[in-house]
Amino acid sequence: MHPFLEALKELNLEIRDDYLVDGGYFTYEGGFSAMSKLLELEDLPTAVFAAGDLMAVGAISAIKEKGLRVPEDISIIGYDDLDICRYITPKLTTIKQNTDLIGENAADILINAIDKKNSRTSVIVPVELVIRDSCKSLK
Repeated sequence: MHPFLEALKELNLEIRDDYLVDGGYFTYEGGFSAMSKLLELEDLPTAVFAAGDLMAVGAISAIKEKGLRVPEDISIIGYDDLDICRYITPKLTTIKQNTDLIGENAADILINAIDKKNSRTSVIVPVELVIRDSCKSLK
């Protein structure tokens, strides 16, 4: 099972297929389009996780175009911690990944594969939640 779905299950949150929307290849347009599909639903989500920050920015634009507010109506969280996250309104809450560590691990895996020393093909790289203004707490 996908880690996202596992987390929903652990938290006893309903897994709704209509809330799982493919946003394509991490673009603003993909995020806008995916969020537009969610905004057509009768029962809107209270929060959306976008697989990339550009997608999250597109989602925020779609929400605003619909006349709704972030985070008052829908919270948004992205992934990457691109510089733009600090400059948009509202500032985007995001998951920051350690790209240097990802690169180091990728190089190690490649070198080990070339030298046939190790067949390790996966590494867990820690991430950090960067809390800004695009999410609100539900009480």
